[in-house]
Amino acid sequence: MAPPKTPESKSTNVYTVKELGRRAKLSGFGLILDKSKRALKQAESNTRVKLRKSAGFTLLSKVEQDTQFVEAIAAVNTKRIANSTHSS
Repeated sequence: MAPPKTPESKSTNVYTVKELGRRAKLSGFGLILDKSKRALKQAESNTRVKLRKSAGFTLLSKVEQDTQFVEAIAAVNTKRIANSTHSS
């Protein structure tokens, strides 16, 4: 008797197969980030993108750019904590 098909073996989409396999491995070890941590990472990423696109940002030195990133991300974290959407 053949073993039951898993969601990975039913799909023909390469990305889906890889992603489902990755999730299965991660969930087995309890390593999947919760939604709040993913949302925090996305908010930080969006902040970095906005800063890079702002006028004159590329004219700053690397140290000044890093300082701007840290300040902006700290502001995002402060806002998220105030709104109770920050992971602890």
